Amino acid sequence: MKIKFGLNLFAKESLLYALTVALGLIVSYRYGHIFLGSSRLIVTEYGAKDIFAIALIVVIIVAIQRSQIASRWFYRIFLIIFIFGGAQTVGDVFFAFPISFYFALIIVALFISWRTVLMHNFGLVLAIAGLASIIGLGLSPKIAIVALLVLSFYDIIAVYKTRHMVAMARSMILSGAPFGFVVPIQWAGFLNNKDEAQSKIGDKFMLLGAGDVGSPILLMSSTVLGSIWSGIIVGVFVLIGVFVTHLLFINQDKREPMAALPPIATLTIIGYLLTVFLNI
Repeated sequence: MKIKFGLNLFAKESLLYALTVALGLIVSYRYGHIFLGSSRLIVTEYGAKDIFAIALIVVIIVAIQRSQIASRWFYRIFLIIFIFGGAQTVGDVFFAFPISFYFALIIVALFISWRTVLMHNFGLVLAIAGLASIIGLGLSPKIAIVALLVLSFYDIIAVYKTRHMVAMARSMILSGAPFGFVVPIQWAGFLNNKDEAQSKIGDKFMLLGAGDVGSPILLMSSTVLGSIWSGIIVGVFVLIGVFVTHLLFINQDKREPMAALPPIATLTIIGYLLTVFLNI
């Protein structure tokens, strides 16, 4: 069987991933060393209350999906909050308050008013890099690995078994608030109106879920306080994982949604283990 490479599409995917990973590395390093003095945010412990809270959130999201009107507004509002939180986190490491706050407001205003694929993706780069980095700083590498493994198995079940992840993605697309990068087949597609682009996802555009991008950053960020080189190596392996995922996707006999996180998470973990082996 002839292997397809689809380098034109991969160039766009890797660009969005690379920007997010690089920004996440910068944010976690600067935040960790400037604001935290090389100490972790918290000692992460999970109890019954945390499990109950997560379960409650899942139940609420599932219930909201039953109403088209409720889900449309929920996803839109949540996405705006997501963009604002990530943009302010990124702003905090480059600007003093209240400039970082105004920076986040400007990003949200542009995200709402300048409705292009380019602006949608730029807002998500800031959001994912900012929030995933801060969460990762609060985790030990071991906890981050466990999180990646759990999320990977969940991704497999949610995409191939229950398929509720596919249904949720469709619901987000219909609401006009997809939680992921909208990747055009052609470069000019970045300047398309995002509402028009969302209606063509699966044809002239594809969707990369925010979780598939942000989850590997958790492990990368958890290593940065120990060594910036560890973070860089893990980040490189994230991109290798993206390439492997791209090959698996583009060489499908029939083009269907796939669980993207498992191969990316696997290569991310291999990158971390390599840093441990090399004692970096």
